[in-house]
Amino acid sequence: MQAGKGLAEQRAIDRNALLEWKRKRVQERRSLWQRIADLALRRQTRAALTLQIVNLRNDLSKTAKDEMKETRQRIFAVSETIRPVLDALRRKTVVASSPLSLVTPLLLGLGLWV
Repeated sequence: MQAGKGLAEQRAIDRNALLEWKRKRVQERRSLWQRIADLALRRQTRAALTLQIVNLRNDLSKTAKDEMKETRQRIFAVSETIRPVLDALRRKTVVASSPLSLVTPLLLGLGLWV
């Protein structure tokens, strides 16, 4: 910049060209800082969204865990409710076995092959 002033005073370069060059440099710096600010804003937005995603995952996981626990408790309660009925039904049900299963030990005990 100082060299440009010295050259302008010596009329080696046009003063308007020097001012135009300075204006262009200022605009470039302003544009650079604007891009840096935009980038920082986008990074901040990304970090906020990442945090929101993590929080939602944690909430979903906790909700699923609570629902699973509640469902297991309900299943256990229902199974406890129907247990006496199933026990009574089992005592009343006669299970027929195959005749061969009763005869085979008898024949083997007598030394006969089936």
